[in-house]
Order: sequence, then structure tokens, then C-alpha cells
Amino acid sequence: MKNFFVSLFATLVAMVLFTAFFFLAGFLVIVLLTASGAPPVGHAHGAVLTIDLSEPIDDRGGAEDPFGLFGGRFSTLRLADVTDAITTAAGDDSIRGIFLHGSVNGSWAQARELRQALLAFKASEKPIYAFFPDYEEAEFYLASLADHSYISPLGLFVLDGLAAQVMYFAEGLQKLGVEVQVSRVGKFKSAVEPFIRDSMSPENREQLDMLLRDLFQTFLSETALARGVPVGDLELVCAERAALTSDEAVAAKFVDHVASFDRVLDELRDFAGPGAAGTSFLQVPLRSYVHELQDPFGAVRGGAGSNEIAVVYAQGEIVDGESLDQIGGATLARELRELRTGSNAVAVVLRVDSPGGSASASEEILCEVERLREDGKIVVVSMAGVAASGGYWIASKADAIVAQPNTLTGSIGVFGMFPNAEGLLANLGLKSEVVKTGPYADWSSLWRRKEPEELALVQRHIDRIYEGFLDRVSAGRKLDRAVVEENAQGRIWSGVRAKELGLIDELGGLDDAIALAARKAGVSDDYFVSFPERRNPFDELFDTLLADEHGTPVSRVASGEWLGALPTEVRDAVKALGGLARHLEHGGVLARVPFALTVR
Repeated sequence: MKNFFVSLFATLVAMVLFTAFFFLAGFLVIVLLTASGAPPVGHAHGAVLTIDLSEPIDDRGGAEDPFGLFGGRFSTLRLADVTDAITTAAGDDSIRGIFLHGSVNGSWAQARELRQALLAFKASEKPIYAFFPDYEEAEFYLASLADHSYISPLGLFVLDGLAAQVMYFAEGLQKLGVEVQVSRVGKFKSAVEPFIRDSMSPENREQLDMLLRDLFQTFLSETALARGVPVGDLELVCAERAALTSDEAVAAKFVDHVASFDRVLDELRDFAGPGAAGTSFLQVPLRSYVHELQDPFGAVRGGAGSNEIAVVYAQGEIVDGESLDQIGGATLARELRELRTGSNAVAVVLRVDSPGGSASASEEILCEVERLREDGKIVVVSMAGVAASGGYWIASKADAIVAQPNTLTGSIGVFGMFPNAEGLLANLGLKSEVVKTGPYADWSSLWRRKEPEELALVQRHIDRIYEGFLDRVSAGRKLDRAVVEENAQGRIWSGVRAKELGLIDELGGLDDAIALAARKAGVSDDYFVSFPERRNPFDELFDTLLADEHGTPVSRVASGEWLGALPTEVRDAVKALGGLARHLEHGGVLARVPFALTVR
């Protein structure tokens, strides 16, 4: 017995020591990795700011991943930090120029915010260099501003237009024994189409055609102006050639030079001077420069004024309750409520990048927007890549709405979708029976068809939500309700069209929305901007500790990060089918943008 207690005591001591060592080691790892991610403030004078456009960038950004460097992962940069770094570099005497490379990711609206920042930098008369082995529209959109643009000798300059692909699952679901019943309002509310059709409806084709034409026209006019070429030259290539060789692209004045990457590095070394060991020229990477300017752990604050303008992010799908990965209705409502009750902010800029989602959660958020205004705070919405359906719902009663010309917005409509897997059960030799106390007790069951009277009850609910949506837009935008209804119908609009229709007030990005909020609050010359705090790196550490059996953090499984390993088409299909599961979770009725639209 004595040996047993000695062994037990030794085991307990060992466990305590191991745990203490583990957390001490973890803390040191975080400190060391953070230090490596955020070099000492200051860099060599005359450096070139190098911007790798392959870096992960989104609206809200993310905390440093404590183990990210071991796996080759980097935190997501906040778009506002990136644009601030670019505009700051314009007035930074130690920065001599900018070098763009990599490949462009993100939405067209995000690309335009980057482009606007590059335009501000260009006004400083410092040069911009750009090298891409191959060019597609997104690379050309940014490189068109460069003073010196390069394409590799064997590179391809692709100018074939924009395309949006929608996948259809009806036949496949039918073969599995799954039927999908729907209720919807608005002839353009086509979110349900992929699950009940095998081809695109004329209404959906019409709206997508107009949307793509608007986006492409923005691209054509801005790149042609920057390159000093007629828009017709670009349209001709798109219509007749689709792609040019590197020499043809230079001859057409779309790119300045044909050069291999090593030759471009030589030119940058001639311009900026030799760099430190292991670098080709004197440079400071974008991520390092962002860290020099900002505190990676806390809220970013800029400006020397005394009045606060608070930026709040609504990024992702709108869901009921609490959520950190998406827009939790309760989570965002509480954040807005805290600004109303516990902040001296004179204005709030709500940055929306959302396809919508739960109507009830959208209403919960909108109520807090209204309360902010009732308490005398200005609320301006800044729309990012997409602010549609529920994403537009939460914006509808702001003092003003600002969107990019290529923001996807509107989609004022509601739909319900109810899968019936009774056939699937039958194919598997399974049956389901139910005992109930009321005729509609099992109306939401996945294992039977909805009866006509049940669908009528749902349609009544959907109609009520849609009428409420129209009321809110009419009141918030001060538009005649009949006009709103005519332009609603679940239709997606570009930012350009939305402004013409009165659905938004101004075209521009986050900085424009902040400046507008300051003007409306009467503090144009006396304000500073606050951003939400980033997630603490310890949160990322515990995410890693709470991993599934395959070593993937649970939060990343939930957010779908693992999809990145799949081919694009497969990834899109999985996301769409995942959306079907979310519809079930929300009772089948949503205010959401039609389908997951990716414009390439």
C-alpha cells in the first residue's frame, strides 16, 4: 500500500510539473513568435514596401496564430490596416516605393479598396513596381496603376471577361431520394434554384448578366484610364482574343515590360540598393510594416482628435444567438449596445460584408442600430464585397450607406427551403413513423413531404417577413414603398445601380464612410478611429489544444477552413450543400443572398 501511495504521489507531481512546463513553453512560444511577427519599429531608410497580394486579407483580420509559423500559416491581415499602411507609406520618407507581386485574392470590392489606397500612394510621386508571371483581370486591375509593370517572357495576359458559375443539384438530390420544397417571395430570389432546378431561370440569368456587366464596366473604365488606352482596346481583346502573349500585352500598352523575375529584382536593387543578407534589395514586407504601425494585440487607433468614431464589423453569414466565426445576432447586437451604453463614440461605422441569413437575427441587430441613432450617435454603413438580403436589412436604417461600385447589394427578399429525405430512407430500407399531439407537430421533419396547408402557413410567415423588410427599407431609405417593392424582388444590384436606385448614398470604401460619419457628427477636423480588439493569441492557442482527432482545431472545422484543400468547383458545391444544412438549422426561412456567388 505504501508503494502505491508513493507511486501515486510521484505521478501527481510529474503531472503538475509537466503541465506547468507545457504552459510555460506555450507562453514562451507565443512571445517568441509574436516577436518574430512584429519586428522592432523602424526599418532601413529608402526601403521598398513589398506587397505580396497572396497574403490572406479580409475585413476584420485575425490574431497571430501562436503555432502558425510552424505550419506555414500566417494570420489574416485586416484590410483597414493594409490600406492604412499603404497611405501612410506615401508620407513616410523612409519608404521609396512599392512593389506588388503574388496573386490577387478576395472580392472585387476589396481589390478596389486596395486600388484606392495605391492611388493615394501614387499621388506622392513615389514609384509603384508590379510583377506578375501571368495577368488576369484582378492583377491587371491593380497593376494598371504601376509606374513600372512587368510580365514574364512566357507569361499570359488573360482578358476574357467575368464569369459567375452556379451549380445545380436537383437531379443529384433526386437520385439520392431527396426532394426539396420551397417557399419564396420575389421573382429574383433564386437561392433555392440550385436545389429545385437543373438550369438557370430567365430571371436569374437576367440579374446576373446585368450584375456582371456593371462589374466589368467598372473594371474596364478604371484600368483604361490608368493605362491611358481606349476602353475599346480592352473590349476588343475580350471579344476576339481573350488572351495575349507577353510581347502582345506590352505592344498593346497594357503592361510596360517583359522581364523575368530575377531581372525585376535587379532593377529594384538598382533603385533601392542592396538589401540585408538573404534579400535581393532594400525592402520592408507589408506584414512587418503593418506591425510597425499597429499594436497586434489591441484596438487600432488612429488620428489625433478627441472624438471617437468606432468601427464595428459584420462579416459572414448572419445566424441566431452567439457566434465568433459568423455574425451572431446576439453577439453583434451586444457589441452595438455596449457602444450605445458604455462608449463616448459620437459615430459608429458598421462595416458589412455579409450575404445575410437569419431574419430574426438581422432584426435584432437592426434594432440596436436604431437605438444608437435614437441616442444621438451617427451610424454610417460601409459595404464591402457583399451586403445583401439580411446584410442589407441591418444597414437599411443607418444615417447613410456607402458601397463600392462593385459591391453586391440589395437582394431584398425572403425564402424558405425544406428538404424531404423520405425517398433516401426508402432507398436504404429504412422507415420513420411519428406519434404527435397536434396535426403540425412534426411539420419540420426531414423525413416527409410538407402538406399544402403546411406550406401555406410557411408562406404566410415568409410574406410577413418580406412585407416587414420592405417597410424597413422604405422608412430607412426614405423611398416610396412601391418603388422599393419594384426594385426588391430578391434582386442583387451592383453598387453603381444601388446608388441610382437610392438603396445607397455614396460610392466609396471604409475611409470614405468614416469621413462621412465625421462630417455628419460635426467633428470633421477633430476625431480618432477605434477598431475592435483582435482575438487574443491565447484564444488561438486553446483552439489548437481543442482539436479534433485529426489535429484540426474545432473552430476551423466549423468555419470550413479545411475546404481550402479541395478543388474550387468541389469546394463551391460543398459550401452550397452546407448551406442547405444551415437552412434546416434556422427553420428553413432565411433572408439571404441568392446562392454563393463568386465572380471570376
